[in-house]
Amino acid sequence: MSSELRRVLVWPGSVRVTHWVLAASTLVLIATGWLLQTGLVGSDELHELLADGLHRPAGHLFALALAVRLLLLFAGSRVARWRALIPDAVGREGIRETLRFYSRVGSGRPPRYYAHNPLWGLLYLVFFGLAAAQAVTGLALELDAVRALLRAEEPALLSLHGRLAQWLLVWSVFHVATAVLHDWRGQGSDTSAMISGYRIFVPERPATDALGRVTSVRIDTIGRPPARGRPGEADADAARPPDP
Repeated sequence: MSSELRRVLVWPGSVRVTHWVLAASTLVLIATGWLLQTGLVGSDELHELLADGLHRPAGHLFALALAVRLLLLFAGSRVARWRALIPDAVGREGIRETLRFYSRVGSGRPPRYYAHNPLWGLLYLVFFGLAAAQAVTGLALELDAVRALLRAEEPALLSLHGRLAQWLLVWSVFHVATAVLHDWRGQGSDTSAMISGYRIFVPERPATDALGRVTSVRIDTIGRPPARGRPGEADADAARPPDP
């Protein structure tokens, strides 16, 4: 196995921007929503500032970023599409390895992978479902036309909106905790990769039998050197696991 490190562009700008917009707006929505719901805000002026000046604009930004990210599931680059979130045979083994890593409370090394962690690929689909429901209930609370279309009363929508926010909070805390864990124990620069787009790889060739047939392929296997001409997608293409 080679010890050479490769810095490969994995995450396109569209995925990174929507990721951080969703993260920032979620933080604002959860904080302001909690303050508004608990009744800790006494003055009408401060309540209006939180509701109309922060919570509502953050909700609109959240819904816009979510709509773009959902569009990328069908029209984005390879790592942004929905197929990248569905694990194949290698990915299912990666899920088992990830769960074993979590069960050991982060001892040892987490499994390596090219783009999405195979377990979190599935959990991102859960997030998209929760986030879409949250966005719809938020719009229904704001717009009479959406509320009439859903045929739902405001108290029921407000209760559902709050419960969905709680699930999104649990999901977000788990996501941040495991992201820190992967970045701490792993070798793929997971957190910084969502800022720069680049991940670090240790190239390794797939195992073969006596006849030269591929018997196993790691998720992060680099089958040939990255192209030296065109940066970005060319390097990403070279870093993809070769087809068996």
